[in-house]
This record gives sequence, C-alpha cells and structure tokens, in this order.
Amino acid sequence: MNAEDNKSWETNGYDKEKRIRILDNYTLIDGKHRFTVATYFGQKSILGDVYNSTNKMDIDMIPDNRKLYRDNLLMFGFTVHEIDILDEAVDTIIAKFQ
Repeated sequence: MNAEDNKSWETNGYDKEKRIRILDNYTLIDGKHRFTVATYFGQKSILGDVYNSTNKMDIDMIPDNRKLYRDNLLMFGFTVHEIDILDEAVDTIIAKFQ
C-alpha cells in the first residue's frame, strides 16, 4: 500500500477487489496494511480468503517480513515515522485478535 492507495481509501472507500488472506485461526498472512487502513477508516467488514491452518497446501503470498515491506513503503514515499505508526497499528490489531 502506498500514499496513493491511502488517498484512494479516503476518496473511494474500500476496494472489494483487494481481499486479505487469513488462516482459520485468525492469523493474517496477507493484507496487514489493508486491514489496518480499513480499521482506521471504520470499515465494518472486508472481504478475505480464509485458509485451513492445519492444511499444508501452498499459499501464494508475500513473505511476512517487516524489512521487505518497510523497504517497499520507503520506495513509495512513506516516511520512517509513518511506517513506524503503521507498525504500531498492526501490532495493536494483532494483539487484539490473538
């Protein structure tokens, strides 16, 4: 997600084509920033694909690696401070649902 996507949320709201991916044990595996922004903007529900957490099937996803997404966010023009705010929001949401 980049600054342009954030403006899109403000203007158009939630994009139903951008689904998140979660395991049936509520582990978020793709879409942390979309989930965080949806929560920030008060979105009551979002679409997602739910995967069986005991099934060993491959899930096509970007690895959950903070360095990878931090580098990408910096490339898209986010400041370190803005990324830290997103990190804090993600951590708060994860803790709330665990």
